[in-house]
Amino acid sequence: VINVDMTDAHDDWLYSKSLETDADGNPAAVRPALSYRIEQFLYNHSYTYHYARMVGRWLRGSREPAEATSDPGWFDWCEEEEWSERTAVNAARTLDIMRRITSLARESGVRVMFSSVPHYEQFAGGPEGGGEPTWSIRPHHVMGEAARELSVPYLNAYEALEPLIGGSPQTRYYYAGDMHFNPRGYRIWADAQIEFLTDPANDLLPEAMYPATAESVGPQSD
Repeated sequence: VINVDMTDAHDDWLYSKSLETDADGNPAAVRPALSYRIEQFLYNHSYTYHYARMVGRWLRGSREPAEATSDPGWFDWCEEEEWSERTAVNAARTLDIMRRITSLARESGVRVMFSSVPHYEQFAGGPEGGGEPTWSIRPHHVMGEAARELSVPYLNAYEALEPLIGGSPQTRYYYAGDMHFNPRGYRIWADAQIEFLTDPANDLLPEAMYPATAESVGPQSD
C-alpha cells in the first residue's frame, strides 16, 4: 500500500537534499546531515537548547519575516490550486518515487495499490464545517492519474470519506487544529481501506482471503 500524505511532497523535497541513489536512479539511502545529528543531540540532552528554541519561536512570531523563505511549504500542492513551478517539480518527484516503488514491487511479485490521506481543509472552509474548502483536492486527482497510467488500483480516500466528513465540524473526525484523524476518523479511514482491499475487483489479496459469498460457498444443506 503506497499511501501518500499531503505533507509528503515537502518531505520528499527535504530528503532529496541528502538522497543517495543506485545506478538506476532508485532511492538507496537518506543520510542525516551532520547539522541535523548535532541538533538532535542537543534536543535530547540540553535544557538550554530547548529554552533557546522557545525564545526563537517567540521572536519569529513577534515580527514580520524579512523575506519569504525559499523552502516549499508543508502543504503547497493542496494550498495552491494553480501550482507554481516549484510545487510542480516537487509533486513530480513524489510521483516518480511512487512509480519506482511500483516497479520494484512488481519485479518482486508484490501487488500494489495507491491511496492518499485527505485533510480537513479539503472538505471545509472553517472548523465548523461550513464554507468552501480552503485547500485543493488536486493532489488526489494527480495520484489517481498516475495510478491509471500504471494500472494500479487507487483508493481516493477524499471521495470515499467526503459523504461522512463533508459538512461535519473538524473535531468529529480530526483533532482540533491538527492535521491528524482522531480515533473516529481513523475508524472510517480504516473501514474504507478494508472495503477497498477486500473488493475482488481490485485483485489485491490471495483468493482465499476474500470474504466468502453464497456463490463461492455453494448450496448449503439443512
